[in-house]
Amino acid sequence: RVDWVFFRRAAILTLAVIAAILATAFMTLGGPSAFFMNAEGFVSHDTTIVSPSYDGELKKIMVKPGEYVSKGQLVAVMESMKMHQDLMNALTDAGMAAGGASSTQKLYFISRYRKLVEMYDDGKLYANSDGYVGSKTPKVGEVVKTGDPVVTISQDDSFVIAYINEEALFKVKVGDKVYIQSSTDKVLGEVTKLYPHAEALPKQVQFPYATTRLGRAIRIDFIEDDPFPIDQHVTISKCYMC
Repeated sequence: RVDWVFFRRAAILTLAVIAAILATAFMTLGGPSAFFMNAEGFVSHDTTIVSPSYDGELKKIMVKPGEYVSKGQLVAVMESMKMHQDLMNALTDAGMAAGGASSTQKLYFISRYRKLVEMYDDGKLYANSDGYVGSKTPKVGEVVKTGDPVVTISQDDSFVIAYINEEALFKVKVGDKVYIQSSTDKVLGEVTKLYPHAEALPKQVQFPYATTRLGRAIRIDFIEDDPFPIDQHVTISKCYMC
């Protein structure tokens, strides 16, 4: 006689074991985000930095935080002993060459002096892009080193940098339409760039099931108006009907 109760219990136990194995594998791969796009990211924007190519002291600052500037607009003026010394030396060399130097030497020293005048431009620094002045600027009288930011300019258009589990099974390609969502807003965006390398996830962007995994970064531009502030944490899901 067949013991159907035994077979039923064995079948249930087998199915339970299989389900447990599949669930473990599912979570090991990263949970739902491994199969359906459920990335996380933050809102960012391109910035440019106005900085001197020499050490000096900030003599004037012509703009205020939050002010909109245009490319080529004067934003600051530097004062530098190196600037004055270089110009004085170049002028002295040009003057000495004017006496007995050959025409080639004269042209060299004159050209060198003119290039220095153009480079230093009386210490003037100009905006290198259109955009809004950042919140931090040095104070007048502060010493500014070569390459230090005097003015940071945030460009108009913002975008999202999102991170995807490196082991995710879904495919992402340029042109994919996605939803960008916070706790209060949801707008449409488009994947515009896939970065070619994986990198460690920043602290503010973590996967719910695997916070130590590596992620691949993608850039998403807004199709609809951007309602989010800069650095807003957002989640990304694919728009399958778009």
